[in-house]
Amino acid sequence: MKSLLLSMDQDSIIGMRLAGIKGEIIKDKEHILDRIYEAIDDPEIGIVMLSKDVLKVAEEEIMELKLKSKDTLIVQIPDLGDVMEDRITNYVRESIGVKF
Repeated sequence: MKSLLLSMDQDSIIGMRLAGIKGEIIKDKEHILDRIYEAIDDPEIGIVMLSKDVLKVAEEEIMELKLKSKDTLIVQIPDLGDVMEDRITNYVRESIGVKF
């Protein structure tokens, strides 16, 4: 079973490639939906990962696909910037002892 990442962020694609996961840069809503349908129809792809920016562009359609897809799992992953911001924020909070 293979995984596929669809993102609008080149850094996320590069990071996932280092983990052995194929990724593609997506440009617009039509391209997003076309590529998700292709992935769902591909019996080798079991997980389609979408970055937050991709999900925002076609959220309604993607949520419908998540409910209808029986063999392919469609999940959202955080953008690389979100992950780094959370780590930095947590580091600062722990360093100065501030809790929100």
